[in-house]
Amino acid sequence: MSAVTVEHLSVVLAERTVLRDISFTVGQGETVSILGANGCGKSTLLRSILGLQPITAGDVRIDERQMTEYTPAELAPKVAFLPQSADIDGDMTVEEWVACGRYPYQRWWNGVSDTDRAVIQQALEQTNILHLRHRWVTSLSGGERQRARIAMALAQEPEIIMLDEPTTYLDLAHQLEVMELLRRINVEEQVSVVMVLHDVNHAAKYSDWLLVLADAQVFANGSPQEILTADLMKAIYGVDATIECRDGYPYCFIHGLTASAAK
Repeated sequence: MSAVTVEHLSVVLAERTVLRDISFTVGQGETVSILGANGCGKSTLLRSILGLQPITAGDVRIDERQMTEYTPAELAPKVAFLPQSADIDGDMTVEEWVACGRYPYQRWWNGVSDTDRAVIQQALEQTNILHLRHRWVTSLSGGERQRARIAMALAQEPEIIMLDEPTTYLDLAHQLEVMELLRRINVEEQVSVVMVLHDVNHAAKYSDWLLVLADAQVFANGSPQEILTADLMKAIYGVDATIECRDGYPYCFIHGLTASAAK
């Protein structure tokens, strides 16, 4: 059964075709990374799947149901979305911020229930920020803040988490911390993960399969072992690279720009 199905999706903005005839399926419990050069439409694709960007043509289904049939209240427990950045209220503690993820389940006349508190506690524990629960969110480091954002998404108890460049602005250690966390959530909770990434090595290590965009279309779609090649790196990113197998997944060593890209 599929978690997300995209069929013949196209998006035209200001008379420019941003996405053309995009089709793919994300199975339940899979992790999928969307790759491509800057400006190829990765973020637009993610927003189009979520209904945040109107599509010109095509079809999107979440859990085998038309995206257009969901109300916001029905969609919230299905899908959690983490954009590249989010406004943070300096008057909120980490626990209060994570609790925002429970809004789809709450009714104003009931307030926070025991179930809500248990889910919030679990989300804080899963992301290893329980000790930060009383800190102001604005006092957190970049890595801590990203884990808090993921905790808020987990508090929604979603079936699918979609993330737009979740490691942006993080140092190497915090990038790995976030990627390991997402993979653990995927494996242990069977939450489907769809994310836009720039780092091809992170994508290869932490994804079941990759979707590569170029010229507004799907350039390649398959497992990292199948599609991550030196030819792909040259065609998509304009770099010379060597691909080696490390611990069962391909690892990309970049040597420099191709002769044509360097001009």
